[in-house]
Amino acid sequence: MEKRGFTPLEKKMQRMDVMPGFWYKRSGLVSRATRVRRSLTGFTLIEIMLVVIILGVLAAMVVPRLAGRSEEARKSIAKTDIESNIPLALDLYEVDTGSFPETLDALREAPADVQNWKGPYLKKKPQDPWGRAYVYKYPGEHNEGSFDLYSLGKDGVEGGDDDIVNWDEE
Repeated sequence: MEKRGFTPLEKKMQRMDVMPGFWYKRSGLVSRATRVRRSLTGFTLIEIMLVVIILGVLAAMVVPRLAGRSEEARKSIAKTDIESNIPLALDLYEVDTGSFPETLDALREAPADVQNWKGPYLKKKPQDPWGRAYVYKYPGEHNEGSFDLYSLGKDGVEGGDDDIVNWDEE
């Protein structure tokens, strides 16, 4: 069915220079659908504040749990180097040459007086996670017939509680 005219309210609004379903703005007429669409496109200040508060609460719960993990990770890396990585290279050196090296540098560069050296056994100079060289002693004071290998830990002082060693401490 076609619309053939205006309702009395529409006629009245035409006289007032206003059309039904439209809203005046400085830029001109804006339909009701446009007004609804515009009101749904942005975030309110309250919504933004709620998101910020929720993120703050989550950060407050997670950050303290991760804060002490970096030191634990360094200790774990040093322990792995001391128990697996460097001893493997030392064992390979010992198999090839018949004895353990005098220094860890012999794992990277062939000593002049050693026969059957088939290295390099390590790609780079072994350093602990704190940037210091691992301490290597052959023959070992704690491991008889073998070697002592340890890191001085975070404080860099021998004999502290933070030393990471390759022998059983009692």
